[in-house]
Amino acid sequence: MEQQLVLTGGTRPSALTPRVKKLAIWLIDRAGSPSLLMERREMARRQVRAARALLLRASEQIVPERRRRTQARGSFIAFLEGLRPKVAETPAAIGTVAAAEGASLTGARIAVFIPGFLSGAGGAEKVAGQVAHLLGRAGAKVDLLCRPREEPGPFPYSWDDRIVQVRPIREYVAEDVAALGPGRYDLAICFGMPGFYTRIPWVARMLGCPFIIQECTNPAAMQQALKLSSLLQSDREAYWLRQSVLSEAAAIRFTVPAYAETVEPGNRGAAYAFYNAFVRPGSEGEAAGTPARRIICVGGMKNANKNGMAAVTAFADFAGGRTDWRMHLYGVNNFRSEMTALAEARAPGQIVDEGIVRDVERIYGDAWGLMIPSFQEGLPNVIIEAFSYGVPCIGFADCPGVKDLIVDGVNGFLVDRGEVGALTRALAALAEPATRARLSANARAFADEALTVERWESNWLNMVGRVLVQQAGREEMPQGNGLPGTPARHAVWRRLLDTYPVMD
Repeated sequence: MEQQLVLTGGTRPSALTPRVKKLAIWLIDRAGSPSLLMERREMARRQVRAARALLLRASEQIVPERRRRTQARGSFIAFLEGLRPKVAETPAAIGTVAAAEGASLTGARIAVFIPGFLSGAGGAEKVAGQVAHLLGRAGAKVDLLCRPREEPGPFPYSWDDRIVQVRPIREYVAEDVAALGPGRYDLAICFGMPGFYTRIPWVARMLGCPFIIQECTNPAAMQQALKLSSLLQSDREAYWLRQSVLSEAAAIRFTVPAYAETVEPGNRGAAYAFYNAFVRPGSEGEAAGTPARRIICVGGMKNANKNGMAAVTAFADFAGGRTDWRMHLYGVNNFRSEMTALAEARAPGQIVDEGIVRDVERIYGDAWGLMIPSFQEGLPNVIIEAFSYGVPCIGFADCPGVKDLIVDGVNGFLVDRGEVGALTRALAALAEPATRARLSANARAFADEALTVERWESNWLNMVGRVLVQQAGREEMPQGNGLPGTPARHAVWRRLLDTYPVMD
């Protein structure tokens, strides 16, 4: 059944910004001489950037409390649903995924689908590229599907044309997806970003192949994103909309073991959970070098959710009387004016905005510690990278993803976001050389045990292999792979997914 309802997250201000920008440019291009057009176009861009910065500053004041309420409501809905009678439960595959007998990726035709690969620069895009190259090296024929690049400039991530073919496609246009043709792929691996999530089953039906979905944030945040973008009236509706998407998947990959428990038992047999990984270039197995008195914050100034100003404020409090310490900020900075004013007033010369830096050795190589004061995360790659370099981390105890990697007092510190001065006190504790040495050794040990590339690659290959073996032997409705037990019940889930209006 063709589905015309698609999801872009159109109710969110961030999704409206490109449309406002295009409209402003279109109006400017209709008037004025060529010499004035460039000036007016640049003025429009500056106004759009200023409006966006104002929106971010306003969100900074309301997001923390709103997110706390959302997380509490999501947890309560999950608790209520947990009281319902359950079907026989199949445990999720947590940790290392066993290989399926007879599984082979040689010649398999696989699409890795992540809309923002050519324009985004986040962790999900990075992992999607790594997955595509891994499957290509294993013998599969891999296409990486993503939206066309609209902005000029270099691509955020590179790829090897001999292993992966990048195919730009507008996933929200039925004609573009249909042009690929049904039967072109044996499997689609889709990265479930909020603006793409409910469209994934529709895309897979158009392609005529099963799909694996990876959720790219934590379940509570995804549920809230679905509620906003689909104009739902309650958290319960959002809960079941998410479950209906997951019920369509041949496999569900989570980055944190606890996230697999949020899947309905009838679908849980399709859930796999294992961490991402990171290789420290040229330094595997070596002891960590001597750290500098340098605290880092990576990606913290991108938006209100990352909450980077909390890290800057805490460091300014910590830096009083400690003039030999520095804080280095990496990534896009949408709070530069606030950061600069605070730094000049309270820690002149000690807070450095490095901008976008690709050299991870430069970022983590001699860092004393990392601060990640986010409100919500899926699985923060910055912590994985930091641990791989033996860099302890400080974050909030109620932040999903962060609390699943940091063990308080073992490889970093988890603090109460509502406690005044908690981040500053954690920095002071981390500043003690003996404490830092102990936390650093534990962080590196955890990375060596649980965050190895070998384990990550094996898990992905085994999961994909198991799905291909399952699909090769099925006729109509697969049984025992996590979908609801009967075709009739599965049809109910599918109708539920098709019911909700989704904004374009």
